[in-house]
Amino acid sequence: MSEDNQKQPFYIKHFQILVVLLFLVLLIPGYLFFISPERRAYGEHKQLFLTQEQELAQKKTQLMEYKKNLMSYEGISPADRQKIVEILPYGPDEANLYVNLSAIASDLGVKLDDLSIQTNQGKNIVLGDSALAKDKAAAGSVQLRTTLANIKLSAVNYATLKKCLETIEANTKLLDIQSFDFNPTDATLSLTMATYYLQ
Repeated sequence: MSEDNQKQPFYIKHFQILVVLLFLVLLIPGYLFFISPERRAYGEHKQLFLTQEQELAQKKTQLMEYKKNLMSYEGISPADRQKIVEILPYGPDEANLYVNLSAIASDLGVKLDDLSIQTNQGKNIVLGDSALAKDKAAAGSVQLRTTLANIKLSAVNYATLKKCLETIEANTKLLDIQSFDFNPTDATLSLTMATYYLQ
C-alpha cells in the first residue's frame, strides 16, 4: 500500500488541500472585486435612502403647514385681504415706502439724515398657485421679494429710540428690522429694515 501511495500523483495525494486552496483562490478575489464593492454601495445607498426619507418627512410636515396657512387665508374676508395686500403689495411700491419712513421720522420729531431703498434683495420665494397668486390678475407664479431700506436719524435719545421701535412694530407695512446702530453720544440711529412685496 505504501508503494501505491508513493506512486499516486501529487494532486491525488493532496486533493483535499488543493480543493481548499482553490476555494480560497476563487473566494478572495470574488470577495474583493464583487462582494465588497456591492456591500459598500449598499451601505451608501441605505444611508442615502434614510436621508431622503427624513427630508421627505420634513417636506410633508412643511406641506401640511402650507395647507393650513392656505385654508386660513381662504377663510379671510375680502376686506381683510385688502389689508394683506397693503402689507404685501404687488410691486416694490418705493414711493409709498419713502413716504411711510419719512412720516415715521416726522412723527418722532427727529431729523431724517439719509434714506435709501434697494429693491429685489435677498432670496425670492415662488408662491406658485397659492391663493395670493389667484388673487392676482396676471397669470403665472408669484414671487415674494424683499426691499431693504436704510435710514439714518439724528437728534435721537433713548425715549425716541423706544418710540421708534414701537412705531415700526405697529406700522401697517411690514417692516422687519435687520440691524440697528444707536449712538447715544452723537444722538444718531441707523436702521436697516426689510419689507416685502409680491411680483
